[in-house]
Amino acid sequence: MTKNLRLLEFKINKFDFQFVDGIKGGTVFNIKPEIECKIGKNGKTLNAFLSARVNENNSSPVPFNMYVILVARFGILKEAQDSEFVKEAFEELYPFLRSSIAGAMANFNVQPYFLPIISPYNLSADAKVDGDLN
Repeated sequence: MTKNLRLLEFKINKFDFQFVDGIKGGTVFNIKPEIECKIGKNGKTLNAFLSARVNENNSSPVPFNMYVILVARFGILKEAQDSEFVKEAFEELYPFLRSSIAGAMANFNVQPYFLPIISPYNLSADAKVDGDLN
């Protein structure tokens, strides 16, 4: 695969986490994170926004509510379709988002939650990876 982007910088822009009170013992959790990737181009620079959300609106019940936003800036090495830029940005950034969430939860002294391992190149047709910041 030809690389169209070069990662210049990224940071976690937001990390909200809150335990859900009143969960009864023996509750089975079926956590379904909502993951979104959006991009915006500015000349030879591409800005990316990758977020992960877990709350009672996405899956119920959940032991915690979480909303994490990672923002990044890429240099455009070669022009491509926006859908390819989204996939490439997602593939580059998702491992950082995944490890940041697991690491932070370990630092909270709770069992880490690992986002599922996914690739933008093998998602189902109803998955939402495309997005535009513009």
